[in-house]
Amino acid sequence: MTPRRVAGAQATMARWVRRGLGMLRRRWRLWSARRRLEVARYWQARADLDEAARHAGHALRLLPGAGSALVCNSLGTLLHE
Repeated sequence: MTPRRVAGAQATMARWVRRGLGMLRRRWRLWSARRRLEVARYWQARADLDEAARHAGHALRLLPGAGSALVCNSLGTLLHE
C-alpha cells in the first residue's frame, strides 16, 4: 500500500470510529432519558409531583434535540391526574 492509501484508510477508520461513538452517546442519552421518565412516573404515582417534575426536566435536558414525542410524554407524565 502506498502512503497515500494508508492515510486515506486511516481517515476512513477515524470517521467510522467517531460515527460509532456518536451512536453510542445517543443511545446512552436515550436510555438515560427513558430511565428518568420511568422514575418520574414512579414519583408521580406516589403523589410527589416536585420529585416527578425534577426527573422529567432532567430527561428533557438529556436530549436537547428531543422530538415532540418525548416532550409530550414528559408533559403527560407531569400533567396526568
